[in-house]
Amino acid sequence: EVLPVDRAQLSYQYAGNYLGGYQVFAGAGSVQVRAGGYLTNNFAVNLQPSNRYLQVFALPSDGQTRVVLTWGNEPYDLDLYVVPVNVVSFDKKAAKWKQMFGQEPTTDQEGQDPYVYWGLYKDGCTCEPYNIPCIPTCHLSAPSMGGDSTYAPRLSLDREDLTHGMPFVGDQRSPTAHASNLKGLVGNGAETVTLRNMLPGTYHIYVNAY
Repeated sequence: EVLPVDRAQLSYQYAGNYLGGYQVFAGAGSVQVRAGGYLTNNFAVNLQPSNRYLQVFALPSDGQTRVVLTWGNEPYDLDLYVVPVNVVSFDKKAAKWKQMFGQEPTTDQEGQDPYVYWGLYKDGCTCEPYNIPCIPTCHLSAPSMGGDSTYAPRLSLDREDLTHGMPFVGDQRSPTAHASNLKGLVGNGAETVTLRNMLPGTYHIYVNAY
């Protein structure tokens, strides 16, 4: 039976009493969650009085998941990190992550597993127009099935905010150069990471106050 989510809202009345939602029987069952633009999620459940809450995560059907970090004037610098853990490739072996042009990934400390962060590329995180759309320089990619780069798993830092909380000065020689009519305004941009063609595994997202 299809149960529309917009009719399943619960309201809390008092201790142990809720109003609304759907009544279901305890025991083993299956749940299918679907929504336009997202992958259908099927999983088994075993509902008991002590186990009444489920977490459901929906992944976009275009093969991409994006994380956007926004904040106010302070702190001055926050950085997004993407740490893949126990990610398995198409050959059922641990994914072999590479940087742009096939280099071995660099990390903060020697011996760490690869991850995406602001220092992944020696010349900084930019967007190189080697392809359309352009490819972020700070990214990790793994081999795709069949070798087609279009379907290659890729974790990328699309935008690193380097001028957060800094007023526009209207000086073209400044890192915050903008038109003179914007002088004094503060442009607090976002940091953005994108996970494309994700392989099975766990992906940790961290925020570091630099």
